[in-house]
Amino acid sequence: AAVTTDNGILFFDSNWRKISSAAHQYSRISAFAYDEVLGKLYFADLDHPEYRLFALDYDDTDELHKVTKLLPKSAQTAYISGMAFDHLERRLYWTEKGTRSVYYVAIDDLLSSTRSAAAAANGTAAAAATAVEATTSAPPPSASPVQLVATVQPDHELAGLAIDECRRHLYWTNCYPKTSNIVRAAMNGTVLNVHEEQVYLPKGITVDHYRNRLYWVEKKYGRRYTIESADLEVNDQRTLQTGLDRLPADIAVKNDYIYWTDQENNEIYEMSKEPNAPSRTVYRGEHPSAVILRANLLLEHQRNNPDCRSVVDRILENMQNSKPASVLQQETQQLGQLTVCLNNGTVNHHTNTCLCQPAFGGKLCEIDLCNNYCAQGSCRIGRDNRPRCDCDRRYEGDRCDRNRCDGFCLNGGRCQFSNGTAGRTEEEMGDRTCLCESTGYSGARCENPICGTDYCYNGECYVEEGKRPKCRCKAGYRGERCEEYSCNNYCLNGGHCTLGNETTVPECECGEEFAGQRCEIAVRLCSTYNEDPQWQQYCLG
Repeated sequence: AAVTTDNGILFFDSNWRKISSAAHQYSRISAFAYDEVLGKLYFADLDHPEYRLFALDYDDTDELHKVTKLLPKSAQTAYISGMAFDHLERRLYWTEKGTRSVYYVAIDDLLSSTRSAAAAANGTAAAAATAVEATTSAPPPSASPVQLVATVQPDHELAGLAIDECRRHLYWTNCYPKTSNIVRAAMNGTVLNVHEEQVYLPKGITVDHYRNRLYWVEKKYGRRYTIESADLEVNDQRTLQTGLDRLPADIAVKNDYIYWTDQENNEIYEMSKEPNAPSRTVYRGEHPSAVILRANLLLEHQRNNPDCRSVVDRILENMQNSKPASVLQQETQQLGQLTVCLNNGTVNHHTNTCLCQPAFGGKLCEIDLCNNYCAQGSCRIGRDNRPRCDCDRRYEGDRCDRNRCDGFCLNGGRCQFSNGTAGRTEEEMGDRTCLCESTGYSGARCENPICGTDYCYNGECYVEEGKRPKCRCKAGYRGERCEEYSCNNYCLNGGHCTLGNETTVPECECGEEFAGQRCEIAVRLCSTYNEDPQWQQYCLG
């Protein structure tokens, strides 16, 4: 990633560790864009006394990074607020606040004329020869290289700018409070539609080719801010995040994440593309204003994207034809090495790097991205040029490395897959079932205890073979769920109930007028039935 600050441009690796910095003399960089073909950063600095537009040649292996002055300060460049680069037409676009206009310049012609001027100033024969060759397609010295694309109304204030290179559209934000909007236009500036609903002070904007959506940042009323998203027709607006006391300025995207700058707290945040996703701080420091993910996000990541494939192929074809064979041979001799890209990769002779075909990666395209990627399934390359796995029916996970039965059955249940039978679909054949057996649990995943905590009121619950709960009652209790005290209503006619110390069987102490096991016999009846053996056990004694 590259980040503009009050102290130049900072460079970070994929883990957001700072690796280098450049352009320290430029303290008010307002916008920048990345050229994937030439490996250059184009940026605007509002404090330079003479120039506004610059190019930075960045080399990971070189501590000295060359800055080239491209365009002087003028009405067309005085206050550049947004910038985007079109690789197909090789044009650098920007928004200018003072004139309320969108401009572009043919970057290759501008670089050629800049080299010509430098060669003429050096006055050397070799440099002059290079200048003659470089200026063959340059515009006449008297003609301005800056071209007008569109001018907005007086009550508009241009801010961010983005390009959908695949579908050939421009997007810009208008942050004037009373007329705030998002505009979609053709590459020639013709406005296609304007989105105003729920838009207030939008700033940075970017196009996400991975999901075919727009993302932008807004400073809402008072202390509130939002991160917004919409489809490429600027419909289906969604608020991904909202909060207080942050001042968002710029935004960038990659495969799964969004990055945005906060000038209130001098931080850069990372968040996923889902609504209400949490953010984490990846950088805190010197007043970050803009952020770019400096990688081949278009030429390599979108090479397998059906919406971008034809555009990317044309860009690569133009890149291959941009240098004659004689120049390439001479540069190879000077470098003393020849870059060879494997697996039909394309050599970018401007940066001496490889642009790989879908399914391959590595510095020389030597890595088969699908090789051993999926543990239990088949591998394919997605539209973002990353490997994806179609898992066998018994496995799941990003790399099919997790058995679907692992952890599925709870409480000791045993998981098994249903056997395929005639007429069943592949999905049905892959259904998991749990055998709860003697675990004491039931349910689809053995999640329900057969013996609930309150099933036996005064005893211990156990499970019979028929998976039915059964109660083993405490001493002195009875009933199917041990719900009844053994002495309750056991002794009749006022008898007093006690539990035997050894047998815990209820015993009755009857009054003088009653007898029997439960005091159910009136004593006065004994004189009447004293000859009846059935009564003798109660009446005798």
